[in-house]
Amino acid sequence: MGLTFDDFKGRIIRPDEIEKLFEINPNRKEYTQKLPDPWDHSYIIVEDVLVNPYDVKDFFIHASYIAGTNDLIPDKTGAPGMQQPVANEWVKSFILYLRQLLYDHKITRRDITWYDFNCYNNMFWKNMIAIDSNYRPHVDPGDFAFNLFLSDDLHEDEGTAVFAMNMPDGQKWIDIRDMERRSGIHPRMISQRMDQGRVGEGKLDNWRYFQGDDVYDYVCTVPGGFNCLSGYRGSLFHTAVYDPKNYSDDHVRYSFVAMLALTSPSSMKSSFLTKNPNKS
Repeated sequence: MGLTFDDFKGRIIRPDEIEKLFEINPNRKEYTQKLPDPWDHSYIIVEDVLVNPYDVKDFFIHASYIAGTNDLIPDKTGAPGMQQPVANEWVKSFILYLRQLLYDHKITRRDITWYDFNCYNNMFWKNMIAIDSNYRPHVDPGDFAFNLFLSDDLHEDEGTAVFAMNMPDGQKWIDIRDMERRSGIHPRMISQRMDQGRVGEGKLDNWRYFQGDDVYDYVCTVPGGFNCLSGYRGSLFHTAVYDPKNYSDDHVRYSFVAMLALTSPSSMKSSFLTKNPNKS
């Protein structure tokens, strides 16, 4: 028997329904926060950003499959946990809000289109496996990263930790793009420094809560919480704060990610995602 229209009942959503689903809360709280001295960088936070966060969470969970995990397919990606694809068309109205957020808070003046973002969902769980020690700090291939947290039971310390890299010559840097332009250090040396402390490409170990070592000094945590949106430069050395001891065995941290990519990635290899699929 061939397909019928009834086979797609419940799987069709109208543009006006999508826009309503991702309605922005008029009572949200938007602000920017400077990193601790001596760093000049800032991040952005929006508390209670969505009117319907539970409906958005349910929509995402059922919108697409998650194909493979790092412990099953070690060469899939360097990103922690599992990634679930999100089409920009599904979240266009929300992406346009993110673009306006960047303009309103004077983060950029560059032209941005709704397809300049790469969108997906991240899923962490208590017993997940790490690949190449990807609990350690990384840099993103994009210019600016947004995270929308959709789990309502996150520990108060959750979020994104920012670090400063210590170089053997005494230099300390928080942003890899600044480092490449101004440090005078060869990119290969930076890459080798980022690789220190890792178990090796494609090798697995247990996820852990990274808080710093001889290579990285902890700077601060960009906070996360249910229905909270955070945004920061992808070129900052950073990693997810997910401490397994705070959760039960079946716990999941679920978040939506929108990565803005306007310029070419850093010349460094990224410790996070594989190459930009649009440039393959």
